Amino acid sequence: MTSPASLVVLEHEFLPYWSRTGATNHLGEREVSALHEANASRPGFCDFLADGVRFRQFCGIVGFQSRSLEILPKVGGQDHPDACRTVLLRCLQDAGLAPHRLRSKAAQTLKSATLLDAFIDAYLDEVATLLQQGLYKRYRTDLEDLNVVRGKIVFRRQATALAHRPDVIHCAFDELTADNALNRLLKCALQLVSKSASGQLQKRSLTQLWSFAHIADIIHSGKALPSLSFDRQSERYRSAVQWARWIVQLLSPSLRAGATQAPSLLFDMNKVFEGLVSRKIRQDLAHLGGRVAAQDVSTCLATYAGNTAIGLRPDFVLRRDESIRAIVDAKWKHLRLDASGFPQPSEKDVYQMLAYAAAFKCHDLILVYPWHEGLSRARRAPLLLPEIHGTRVRVELEFLDIADPSYAVVQSRSGTHAGIWANLLDLAGSSPSTAAEKNRLFS
Repeated sequence: MTSPASLVVLEHEFLPYWSRTGATNHLGEREVSALHEANASRPGFCDFLADGVRFRQFCGIVGFQSRSLEILPKVGGQDHPDACRTVLLRCLQDAGLAPHRLRSKAAQTLKSATLLDAFIDAYLDEVATLLQQGLYKRYRTDLEDLNVVRGKIVFRRQATALAHRPDVIHCAFDELTADNALNRLLKCALQLVSKSASGQLQKRSLTQLWSFAHIADIIHSGKALPSLSFDRQSERYRSAVQWARWIVQLLSPSLRAGATQAPSLLFDMNKVFEGLVSRKIRQDLAHLGGRVAAQDVSTCLATYAGNTAIGLRPDFVLRRDESIRAIVDAKWKHLRLDASGFPQPSEKDVYQMLAYAAAFKCHDLILVYPWHEGLSRARRAPLLLPEIHGTRVRVELEFLDIADPSYAVVQSRSGTHAGIWANLLDLAGSSPSTAAEKNRLFS
């Protein structure tokens, strides 16, 4: 069950352009050119250095002519590709960036599989379910010369081209058929899988293709696929169509024809992590009655003559009783400890928190970073910023363990705990916040 060989790296790692030893973990000339094209379409994907390429925070797959490149996230203290790949697949689904039918099957069969294998396997599962339910059918208007009347007679053609053919009647009729845009896309993806995969994946795709024999072929030329609409009957196709789009995008036939641009499926880990933090916050606050606003643009930092000059967009603004209780920002960064053992956020992150505090008039802010083993000895204390309106601004640092399926918030030395956002909202609901109460809770 393997697709073409993969070259595997972790985010922020370096790959050389060539190898004196003949090792395969290097990039060929055509592959470097393809990465230049990928970087042009997704700025910030990688940095080109004198002797190689350093990848940044994007994870996923880039397809080359004879193999694919997998870029995986760094997960805690783990750097084994299998572990990192499994975590990435789970995170994509939990962050709402991947269709259904990914985690359960992929987690069991991923020991030696690639990301592409996992995507194909999930897609074939979706198609199998649709085939069990029956392919979606739509009415289509056909025009045809018939010997008997079917539907309506098209008199214009009958009176002109067929004027001397009394034995033929030109008819327009509606036919319920499975030959529609949705099934054509599914068939296109199956055809690409059958030509690119091997083993059980290829066998399954060929078996499923028999059910699409009466569906017209479409040829993907590497251009953007057209948008498709769903109705109540076709809503069940949504996940399969998303998988099909990804498969077609990755197995583009233009690649096999020698095109320079490499098909890719890349995920910005900043967005993935933000989705996981959103999930965790909403779970923790579900019973407290607070509201979470994502990407809040209701307030700006500066104006010119009443118009926004510098805008702000915090990841999450937590409100209760129409007042702001906390602001949370997710940062996909590998945080280190300073000389005193405290986690050291970047100056840019702290300046951003101060801007949020001033503009939103909020004194409780939280920065969330991914947990890693280097933080196990971290000392814990709030980061204190200058007072605003007579109240000290506090920035708490929280760490989310993405290797844990429950996405536990890790508190150094003392294990896991509920996110501070829950404490802030719970405190706000029970009595007015005071500096003394906050010191008691968070010291």
